[in-house]
Amino acid sequence: MALLRRRTDDQLERLVGSGPALRAIFRGMERSYQPEAAQGFTGEIQYDLAGKDGSRRWNVRVEKDRAVAAPGRAATPAVTLRMSVPTFARILTRELEAGRAFLDGKLEVEGDLHLASRLAQMFARPQGPETTG
Repeated sequence: MALLRRRTDDQLERLVGSGPALRAIFRGMERSYQPEAAQGFTGEIQYDLAGKDGSRRWNVRVEKDRAVAAPGRAATPAVTLRMSVPTFARILTRELEAGRAFLDGKLEVEGDLHLASRLAQMFARPQGPETTG
C-alpha cells in the first residue's frame, strides 16, 4: 500500500482503477476478513467506484466464515458504498478515514450505516504481537 501513498488522483486512477489491480485488492479483502467482527452479519456489500472511464462495480458476499468478492452488482446489498477510485485508494492506504470521506461528500453510503461503520474491522489484517505495542 505504500506504493499508493501521496499519489495524485490521476496516478491513483491508473494504479488502482484497472481490472487486475481491483481484483488483487478485493482478493486481499477476502483474505483479511475477520468473521468475529461481522457480529453475525451475512449478506452482500456493494462497491461502486467511479473512474474516468466509467463505474467499476464489485460486490463482497459475506458468509459465516468467509467473504467472497466478485466484479459486478450485488443482487441485494445490505450496504452500497459509492466513491471515486482515488477516494477508495486513499481509504485503503489510511490516508483518508472513511468517516471523513463521508462527511466531506466523497463517500456515499446507502443502506445499513452501522454495517458500513464496521467494514474496516471486518476486513482488517490481524495484528501480530510485534505490532500491538
